[in-house]
Amino acid sequence: MNKFTKSIMNISAGASTLALAALPVVTLAADDSAGPATFAGSYTLWIAIIIGFVVAILTLLFSVQMSGSAVGSVLRNFGLGILFIVLGFLSVVLAWTTPDVQKIVHDLLFIAGCLSCLAAVLKIRKTSM
Repeated sequence: MNKFTKSIMNISAGASTLALAALPVVTLAADDSAGPATFAGSYTLWIAIIIGFVVAILTLLFSVQMSGSAVGSVLRNFGLGILFIVLGFLSVVLAWTTPDVQKIVHDLLFIAGCLSCLAAVLKIRKTSM
């Protein structure tokens, strides 16, 4: 394995540790009146957000490594799409403004992420024809 691959493996191992370390924080933030379904839902949501960030960062790092090629530009679009979608979920989870504004930001980031992934699919189709 080269140095880049080893560093990626270390990043993913660190992200897994971070995901496990975040579980007690989510437990402390849980409302006492919440039922088991809400409690389990917060676990899975936070784990999904952390995994989404890791996947987006790794995809963007690999796209930089493959820059100049058709695959690199496709990976960049997929990485940005994943990042936008994860940021959209994060914008709803964190109470930073009114629920209406949160929903608008979530929807816009989700649309931007889907359009970025669509651009990647169109690039793949264009290079394969």
